[in-house]
Amino acid sequence: MASKARRASPAAVPKRNPVQLNDAAKARLDHVKQALDLPTYNDAIVFLYTEWKRHLPSKAGAFPGIGEFRRDRTEDKERVPR
Repeated sequence: MASKARRASPAAVPKRNPVQLNDAAKARLDHVKQALDLPTYNDAIVFLYTEWKRHLPSKAGAFPGIGEFRRDRTEDKERVPR
């Protein structure tokens, strides 16, 4: 007996969203897709997003709102002279 091909359930099919691009953006996306030999525009967009995320400046150890550190120049008997 021939087995029937299984159809994906509606939940497994990703939703598609229409996107409008100007000619320059479409040409750039085509270039990325072709240069990396990617099968879909979705793969090109995912690649661009992950590269963008990888190159964001790190905020590790940052405390927003704290001013710049300035050394206190007053006499401190505990300070080791240089």
